[in-house]
Amino acid sequence: MPHYLTVVYTINDAKAFEPTRKKIFEDLHDSEGRPFAATAMSLDHEMQRVHWMKQAASSIDDYYDLREMIDHIVSHPDIGNVSDLDDLRGD
Repeated sequence: MPHYLTVVYTINDAKAFEPTRKKIFEDLHDSEGRPFAATAMSLDHEMQRVHWMKQAASSIDDYYDLREMIDHIVSHPDIGNVSDLDDLRGD
């Protein structure tokens, strides 16, 4: 059974990160037949979005309010700097 490891890079200097970014893209492969492989890359805080969606789902009972909150989470332009669900309300 495969296991997954997620690594998050904080990029403060895109130019300095460029060689590493190129290496990551070179290492992306299908995992079929390999003992391990880099299979995905993300640039838009998906893990943080999932965290906020889980928190919203556990704290908002009304379906329509939850849908609205998830829409805020999905479309928030700076989700990496959100400190709590209240930051997302009324964007």
